[in-house]
Amino acid sequence: MRLNILSELDSAPLPFESEERSMFMVWHRRAHLDPAHRWLREQIKAVAAQVVDGSQETGLGDPSGLAAAG
Repeated sequence: MRLNILSELDSAPLPFESEERSMFMVWHRRAHLDPAHRWLREQIKAVAAQVVDGSQETGLGDPSGLAAAG
């Protein structure tokens, strides 16, 4: 998956000073060990890291391998 789909998204600097904000993922405890949910959380983290780093490659993996690795 490439982030170039976001290239159509417009962005602009805020017209005022703003502090950095933290983002958190929250999920129900029953989903904590679910292989599919774990895979999704890892994908979200990978994409977020790439966006922060300014890179276009996400290196997202195939979800079919996670259940076997669990």
